Amino acid sequence: MRHQLNNLRNKKMATAGVICLLLIIFMVAYRVSEQQVSGPKKQELTQVEVYRLQRGDLSKHISLTGQTVSDAAITLSPKYAGRVTAVNVQLGDKVTEGQILLVQDTGDLDIAIGQARAEAEAAGADAVTTQAGYYADYLKAEAAYDIQKQHYDRQQYLYSIGGHFPGCAGFGQGPVCDGQGCL
Repeated sequence: MRHQLNNLRNKKMATAGVICLLLIIFMVAYRVSEQQVSGPKKQELTQVEVYRLQRGDLSKHISLTGQTVSDAAITLSPKYAGRVTAVNVQLGDKVTEGQILLVQDTGDLDIAIGQARAEAEAAGADAVTTQAGYYADYLKAEAAYDIQKQHYDRQQYLYSIGGHFPGCAGFGQGPVCDGQGCL
């Protein structure tokens, strides 16, 4: 049964293929016969007028109105926000590199610069005050160290010569004391 079904399908496919092939042949034959009946197409020629040119000056003046568009648009943006006090160029003027195009009001900037300078001077004064306080503390500590070192050296000397003081807890061989207390 399955074999008969496949044969039937193959026959249908073959029939459809033959019909398509015949249609294609018929269409090609029709086109060829149409071209033979109408003949080859003629090319239409364009008429051209020829003028002989001579060198001479342009004698006509043409006046036109319109708008021009630049090749590039450049956006100007200042470093600081503020008012523009003067514009040194007009629309359409040619400008060169480094040319001042406009002047900006710098009053606000001058105030800000003055405030920054005052803050810098205050910070400098604070630094001087801090440094003076540090140096004073350093000198005080150095003087206290020198006094204690002299005191220690004196006590070492007294100990080395055998100085004993009653009522003091000693170290090594005997106590070393001055009138204020023991070492």
